[in-house]
Amino acid sequence: MRSETSKSWTLAYGIDYFPNVLLSIRDALALEVPDELDVPPKMEGFIPDLSSLVTTDSRSVAGLQWLDWWRSTVNAYVRLSSMVRVDEEPTRHRAEVLHDHIDPPGFESLSGMSNLHSGVVRVFGECSHRVITMQRDMACSQEQDMFDWELGKSAAEEVAARYHTEVGRLRATVSVLLVKGVWFYKADRGFAQCSLAASQDQTMSRDIVIRAFESSLGM
Repeated sequence: MRSETSKSWTLAYGIDYFPNVLLSIRDALALEVPDELDVPPKMEGFIPDLSSLVTTDSRSVAGLQWLDWWRSTVNAYVRLSSMVRVDEEPTRHRAEVLHDHIDPPGFESLSGMSNLHSGVVRVFGECSHRVITMQRDMACSQEQDMFDWELGKSAAEEVAARYHTEVGRLRATVSVLLVKGVWFYKADRGFAQCSLAASQDQTMSRDIVIRAFESSLGM
């Protein structure tokens, strides 16, 4: 996660590893997930077919369980983005918050979701490797084309002027997902998710930052 900041506003952004792994698991197992606004599109690139690891009659139930898992994980990232860390080592703190939601290799946190649990345990390693490879080969080399300081500055100034407030109140985080197409979702106050393509589109990326800053004010 990178951060563009001044003494008054902060914009954090980056390609979060675990959310992308959850998406890779969803696609590899061909889970039947409801088409909700907060459900991202399918991932970019090759998707291995591991659907046989979940029986056909349990795929829809596993899809609903995956959606609960996805939402709880996103909420954990929202918490991380808003917490003020005082006298704590950031990496350790991050691991502690996420462990309740993502705890390989056994995934005890999913033990109550039997239709989903066994499939996740069996495919996590492969899906994790896939995301790491995608980050290395496709995403990390393109992070420079995402949001930058000038965009954050101009967006913060525009939002502050529009709502007659101080730019110092503006804090936003954008989590970039390696999914297809131009996609954006405002997940919570000051926290947004978008596709890699959206983050690299000049018009769309500015709109994402503006809306994330606006939501940090409760708009």
